[in-house]
Amino acid sequence: MDNISTIILAISLIIIMLGMGLSLVVDDFKRIFIYPKAILIGLINQILGTKPRSV
Repeated sequence: MDNISTIILAISLIIIMLGMGLSLVVDDFKRIFIYPKAILIGLINQILGTKPRSV
């Protein structure tokens, strides 16, 4: 990819992530403590799934 495409992609990602972050509410963070099993399963799967690919 050329430099212009890389810059446009980065700006697009920044806008998307900012929009997602601004839409979070306190209940979203409370849900982490109410259902920690889902968070832990997702974290473990991400760690185990990306570790073999990086070797």
